[in-house]
Amino acid sequence: MKKMTKRIPGILAALLICLVSFQVNADNDYDKVIKEKFNVKPGAMLHIENKFGNVVCSNWEEEAISIVVTIKVEAASQKKADEIFSKIHVSISGNERRVEGITTLDQMKGCNQFSINYNINMPKDVNVELSNKYGAMVVEEVEGTSNI
Repeated sequence: MKKMTKRIPGILAALLICLVSFQVNADNDYDKVIKEKFNVKPGAMLHIENKFGNVVCSNWEEEAISIVVTIKVEAASQKKADEIFSKIHVSISGNERRVEGITTLDQMKGCNQFSINYNINMPKDVNVELSNKYGAMVVEEVEGTSNI
C-alpha cells in the first residue's frame, strides 16, 4: 500500500504537466467578417468562387444581394492568425447587373486551419454561377439560370 501512495504524487504531477502543456499549445479561434450589399435588377448574375468553406444562398424579398463572408482561423495567437488572414483574399464587387465574390489564397506553408464561409441573401430571380472547392453549397431557390 505504501508503494501505491508514493506513486500518486508522481502520477498527479505528470498529469498536471500534460494538462499545462496541452493548454499552452491549444489553438484559439479568430474571425474576420466582410459584408457587402448591392441593389440588383431582376435577372442579375451572382458569381461566387470559393475554397475551403461553405456557400449558403438564401432567398429574401429585397431586390438586393447581400454577402457576408466569415473567415475563421485556428491559431496559437492573434499574430499567427493575422499572418494567415493576410494570405486569404476575398474580393467582393458588384453593380445592379452583376455581383461577384472571389476567394484567392497566397502560397501557405505548414498546416493551417481555416475556413472561408459565404452567407448570401438574394432574390429568387437572379442567375447564379457558383464554384466551391473543399466545402458544401446550399442554394434555396433560383428562378433564373444556374451553373453550380
